[in-house]
Amino acid sequence: MIFIHLFVFFDSVVFLPVAYKIIDKAWQAYWRWIVTTLLVTTLNYKIICGIVRRKLKYTMEKQETHKNVCREREDTKMNHLVVYCHPNPKSLSTAYRDEIVRLTRDSNNEVIVRDLYQIGFQPVLSGEDFIAFQKGKIPEDVRVEQDYICWADLITFIYPIWWTGLPAILKGYIDRVFSNGFAYAQLETGEIEKLLTGKKVVILNNIGQPYELYEKSGMLNSLKQTSDNGIFEFCGMKVLEHRFFGHLTGSSKKEREGHIHILPLLYAKILPMNK
Repeated sequence: MIFIHLFVFFDSVVFLPVAYKIIDKAWQAYWRWIVTTLLVTTLNYKIICGIVRRKLKYTMEKQETHKNVCREREDTKMNHLVVYCHPNPKSLSTAYRDEIVRLTRDSNNEVIVRDLYQIGFQPVLSGEDFIAFQKGKIPEDVRVEQDYICWADLITFIYPIWWTGLPAILKGYIDRVFSNGFAYAQLETGEIEKLLTGKKVVILNNIGQPYELYEKSGMLNSLKQTSDNGIFEFCGMKVLEHRFFGHLTGSSKKEREGHIHILPLLYAKILPMNK
């Protein structure tokens, strides 16, 4: 009996204070955990709210910037690039070029002419070009022409049909300037990404034989398929007009003048009239 009383006394004197201290520390630790959790939660909430606010602000600013760019674009003059390809300065193609330049300037739009013969464009796609393109290094003469393409909203190609196709210098221009990575890109899936989407194209061709002969043989459709679809639309460009002027070899002065007089009607639908 005395032993039991001693044990109870010892338990109350030694163990209870220790237990109280343990419980007190656990209780304090628990409240510290509660307070810390609340602080961390509050801090995370503020951080998340800040991120969301910044994201919303960035999105709204981006949308507003896009609207401003669109509004500015509506008031911007059209950039018209004329790619001219004929070696004879007295050809009817030259008259087309001059009339188109006049029409563009009269409508208060910007125009630049690239005469491939006059500038001495190098049309041969060489082995060095291939190596440069693969390394991402664009030859300087190609880069110049690509910059003009980037600048342009509308591109008019003026060239004669020789041997049912493009003159060699223009074919070389397409080979070198409309390169992989600039005009188009081949994705890993095998699909083609069109990199010149949004640009508009007009094509004016002179043919020596009568128009009816080319049309009846199906040659006009073939020419449209190889150039309109195979080149320009392949890169995302939209061909607005592909006009063939036939029977040039035996045409009269009046007939040739009639070809030129068609151009104002054609470009009145394309060129915006700016004040």
